[in-house]
Amino acid sequence: FNADVQQAVSEFQKFMCLNQDASVTLGTVDRKTWASLLISKGDVTRYANGCDCATVLDLEKAQALKAAGYHYVGRYLTGTTVSNGVRVPKALTRAEINAITTAGLTIFAIYQDGGASASYFGYEQGYSDAQKAYEAAKALYIPLPEIIYFAVDYDFTDKQTTEIVIPHF
Repeated sequence: FNADVQQAVSEFQKFMCLNQDASVTLGTVDRKTWASLLISKGDVTRYANGCDCATVLDLEKAQALKAAGYHYVGRYLTGTTVSNGVRVPKALTRAEINAITTAGLTIFAIYQDGGASASYFGYEQGYSDAQKAYEAAKALYIPLPEIIYFAVDYDFTDKQTTEIVIPHF
């Protein structure tokens, strides 16, 4: 654990916003840092000022997020989700964009219409997803060059990352 590793750990902690948690000492490896390294959800008790949600937000819900200390909210460009056994829309709308920004939150766009298993991923699917994400963002007047994040609900092995995920993206 030399100075280079310590610097890399510190940079990772800053990237993961762990530096905003008073219990984390930059450059040291603690439970929160390990959790962030090893599993996709990281340490679910860590500080966050952003979230993503499949719930369509109205002004009241957006204001509640703002009051809870959030500044950023990720919303899905397309698709549906299941709530209480019923399939409901999770797609961002222009009215929702207005509600979120009126509440003082910043939006980041997310695309996901699949991805809970390794079989979903591959070059052709990635190409198709990129086209769908672009068209959905364009229809919502999301300006270029805004970033669209692509969600992955699966923890891949190193081999799968090389053979499946990288070609997909």
